[in-house]
Amino acid sequence: LLLYSQCLCLLLLYSQRLCCLLLYSQCLCLLLLYSQRLCCLVLYSQVLCFLLVYSQCLCCLLLYSQCICLLLLYSLCLCFLLAYSLCLWLLLVYSQCLCFLLVYSERLCLLLVCSQRLCLL
Repeated sequence: LLLYSQCLCLLLLYSQRLCCLLLYSQCLCLLLLYSQRLCCLVLYSQVLCFLLVYSQCLCCLLLYSQCICLLLLYSLCLCFLLAYSLCLWLLLVYSQCLCFLLVYSERLCLLLVCSQRLCLL
């Protein structure tokens, strides 16, 4: 299915194994890909970028705007989170054997490292 005008474009592809949706205008772009093994969503505008990729073994989330950046990677054995704004940094890495947390701002710096045998603050 294809719908097209001067201000909007819509494309839909569908089968038993895959679904693809694309919506595009001057101020917004939306892309959705979906199958039995993978889901991908992209939303983009002048003020925001959002990306989500999801499968059975991995999840990836990216959110970006003028005032915040957030990146999340998650799998069965690892979690990685990075959040950034104008006044704060946050980094988290977590697995079964290690946890690493860094929080940083103009007034605060916190570092936490933990393993099965040691915890350091």
